[in-house]
Amino acid sequence: MNFPSLTLKQCSSINPQTVLDYLRHSQWQKGKTVPDRSSTWEIQHPIEGKLQILLPLDAKIPDFPDRMHDLIQVIAFIENRSETDIFNDFANVTQIAKDLGREILNLHLYFNKDQSQPEAPAKKLGNILSSLQDTLDAIGQVEGGRATPLGKIAQEITQRTSLDVISFFKGSFGIRLAAAPAAAQLNLIQEPLAETAIKGFIELINSSENKTKLSKLLKKYQHRTTSHYRKFLIALTDSEADLRIEWGSTNPEKSSTVNLSSLDAWRAIAICSELVTNEPEEYEIVGKLWAVDSKRKTFRLEDIYEGKPYFGKISDDVLTSGVEMIASPPRTYRARIQGTLKENPNTGEASLEYKLIALAHWDKTVPTENPETTHEAKTEPLPTDRSRRKSTKKSRNIA
Repeated sequence: MNFPSLTLKQCSSINPQTVLDYLRHSQWQKGKTVPDRSSTWEIQHPIEGKLQILLPLDAKIPDFPDRMHDLIQVIAFIENRSETDIFNDFANVTQIAKDLGREILNLHLYFNKDQSQPEAPAKKLGNILSSLQDTLDAIGQVEGGRATPLGKIAQEITQRTSLDVISFFKGSFGIRLAAAPAAAQLNLIQEPLAETAIKGFIELINSSENKTKLSKLLKKYQHRTTSHYRKFLIALTDSEADLRIEWGSTNPEKSSTVNLSSLDAWRAIAICSELVTNEPEEYEIVGKLWAVDSKRKTFRLEDIYEGKPYFGKISDDVLTSGVEMIASPPRTYRARIQGTLKENPNTGEASLEYKLIALAHWDKTVPTENPETTHEAKTEPLPTDRSRRKSTKKSRNIA
């Protein structure tokens, strides 16, 4: 976001910590510091010799805007850039969010190499951004009340959680991202979904050092989020980059800044990996049996209400239960299916494996409603099988 001219009012909105990080990761050398007041920084110019600037650390001092304006002028001279260009690197992210009416994320990536000419490998940067977007989409799906472990996320969700790159900045390798405008969030009664999803993502990063808290959050946001957040962490560690995120919100009290080191990212990856292989979930459906192979112990059912197919292995309890399994012509059954999400440790890709663990006849001939919302359907109860008794997970009805 570039400004036509630089004013003292604009300088007054700069966060000193942003400038401090910029100088620390550039060629500037730190000099004297007055705690909570100011610090001096020096640089060797090829023509002018040693130059010095004063960074005010307290935005409440009367001459803060003037001091910051002087600092920007010197940096602009050193780097041969315009003052407005330098200001763009320092601009208050919350003010930008307010001006644009959009949630703003400033991503600062600190690679383990010379930051005087900040660069980022294109492929690794792409992995970081794509996994970040996937994580926000997954959180948004849960917060939007439409969570599914696999499959395409509804466009109604992804349109509201999508991020756009709107500018880059220096000091670190900086990327400024903007979420969809609040006016496009559809539901004006609740807080915008982009804001909610970013808040959840920031909470994940803030919890990286606390296994109990991070595990609780990941269970809340379910398997899809865990898988994508793990990919995001892996992308960071592959790039050998530390991360700093400044969140500017249209709701100013939500704005915050978080840091994630490569070491903390590694620790969080281990926690995510444990949760990916968590206990299976169970689903109860009413579906047509389209295929069954007792020798290979395989089945294929299709939910009669949602049209969703389920296929996988048949448990021994079902095969010995005495329930006749007929697929030609297809018959309708009430089924309990166990779904286990498994992830390839090398690629991070997840797949859902199904197992039929209970089966009962369904006598209703013309299904028109979800059986959980009508009392006219009568069927024999599902048996309590051995695998059911061993499970510690609660059944989740998805019919």
